[in-house]
Amino acid sequence: MKKNKIRSSIFLLTLLLVIGTGCSQHNPDAGTPKNTDEVGQSSPQTVVDKKTDTFREGVMIDVSAYKNEQKYKELLQTLESNMNAMVKKDAVAFEKTFLSQKDFESNRFFLDTQDRYQFVGKPTIIEQEDKDRIDVGVRYRVKGSEVGENFKETGIMYNFKKDASGDWKVIMID
Repeated sequence: MKKNKIRSSIFLLTLLLVIGTGCSQHNPDAGTPKNTDEVGQSSPQTVVDKKTDTFREGVMIDVSAYKNEQKYKELLQTLESNMNAMVKKDAVAFEKTFLSQKDFESNRFFLDTQDRYQFVGKPTIIEQEDKDRIDVGVRYRVKGSEVGENFKETGIMYNFKKDASGDWKVIMID
């Protein structure tokens, strides 16, 4: 079991490094990273000038790659509910997407800020070997006081686990 977690961690780290390397190549004419819809990258973060790209608060992810995957249907609905609740700063709806109260409280900081969010690109679903957990990488843009008039684009990883009734719930957003 421990060996599987180590392998999963190494795989995820390798994936993040590959994506990070690809995203660090810039097109001098565009001023933005080439691979803007790659996910799961925690660094580097790119501040994008609002003149070269636009920020529109909301959930604009493309799940078409998974539309025929019935096993992901509920998981993607939970993901979308969570992101919409984050955009709307709706604590009740946000809490409903988490496995436990403790999980909700440890991720509440997404709501307790003036930051505004735009979720973009194609999510990446990563099934873990132990089959009771699925990770989903998502790209998002955040606009807040930290970046002024610009916004920052980065990625986050959602960790999902099934609850007692078999529904997929968020355990952590990393």
